[in-house]
Amino acid sequence: EELTHKMGHIRTEKVASLIAYSMADEYVPPHVDKNVLIERLRVALGGCEDEDDEKGKTDVLKIEDANHYLSQPAEACDVFVAGVIKWIQKHF
Repeated sequence: EELTHKMGHIRTEKVASLIAYSMADEYVPPHVDKNVLIERLRVALGGCEDEDDEKGKTDVLKIEDANHYLSQPAEACDVFVAGVIKWIQKHF
């Protein structure tokens, strides 16, 4: 509920969103299930309630083994940039 309250305006405005998540983020406690956290964020942002409506869709980019700053592994930044470019091309 708190996430929806803080991020619900994005859902209301039907803004396409991208969650880019570093799967080895050192600032997230080890006991946190990152996939569950990503899904909670996706749902709060509007998720994929209407699969045919790209305008309000929330996409997810999981960057495997990447730390918070994308400095490790070496290809983390490239994966991030390529994912963002692909997302922009898809939505704009």
